[in-house]
Amino acid sequence: MPRRRSQRIVRSALLQHDADAFQVGPDTMVTIAYTVRDEDGEPVEGAPPEPVSAVFGHGQLLPVVEQAAMGLVAGDRVIIELGPNEAWGNWDPAGVIEVDREEIPADARPGEVFEAEHDDGPVLLLKVLDVRETTVVLDANHPLAGQRVSIELEVCGVRPATETELERARTAAVAAAPAPFDVSIRRLVERGSQP
Repeated sequence: MPRRRSQRIVRSALLQHDADAFQVGPDTMVTIAYTVRDEDGEPVEGAPPEPVSAVFGHGQLLPVVEQAAMGLVAGDRVIIELGPNEAWGNWDPAGVIEVDREEIPADARPGEVFEAEHDDGPVLLLKVLDVRETTVVLDANHPLAGQRVSIELEVCGVRPATETELERARTAAVAAAPAPFDVSIRRLVERGSQP
């Protein structure tokens, strides 16, 4: 039986587009503004305050964003609603790990968040759940794991990408190949008991 996807894209009322307006599609430079909201509708930290630009179709945007933005023109807005599986996954008890006490700062407290990073790879947030005499219990699940989220997206601009932009996008895609996740832990920010 096919798995039912919980992803839903809600398009705002689109105005009749100018026939000369560039549509978002492969090899276009698209500028978007977005806000990510948790299941309570609260904005999630980390979204850039200014619009971002990317070459469409080269892996610079999340696949779900590319799917939602395809065919839009400047001024169009969409809301992408994602279930846990399409966002940051379900909360996984296997994501709770125990490390030696000396791996993190001596003054670490439950609720604090640290980051584990690879020199060339992704950053993982680790929340302190418990500090014991010789070990510390950390939650490696994403802070939004298990939650429904929405992405409010506005297309601010669309134009054909230049040859230079296309070449940079191709080079970046090759350079972004996954690397082994060799982590070092350092304090990111104290967030109390907030994920």
